Amino acid sequence: MPLKKGDFVEIDYIAKDKDTSSIVDLTSEEEAKKNNIHNKNTKYKPVIICIGENQILKGIDEFLINKESNKEYEIEILPEKAFGKKDPKLMKMMPTQEFKKQNINPFPGLQV
Repeated sequence: MPLKKGDFVEIDYIAKDKDTSSIVDLTSEEEAKKNNIHNKNTKYKPVIICIGENQILKGIDEFLINKESNKEYEIEILPEKAFGKKDPKLMKMMPTQEFKKQNINPFPGLQV
């Protein structure tokens, strides 16, 4: 039965940056460990959303309509349907100390 607006679904995903293939977000602890990005403070588990209620990126929300449940899909989302295009005016350099004050161990490629 195809998914429709208002349906609740549980999603397990791995989100990657198209240009670098680096993982941006994921719900699988096993995959996090396998890719050396595991964070002991993160609770890895699938997310439950209601389709069409803007509880996930717009591109994913729209993609799920009319898809079958219990299937694996691969999707490419344009910036406009995700977080928007990168705006250099919103980026700034932060001293390492600022992260360490918050118990964050910065490393190259860390997205904040």
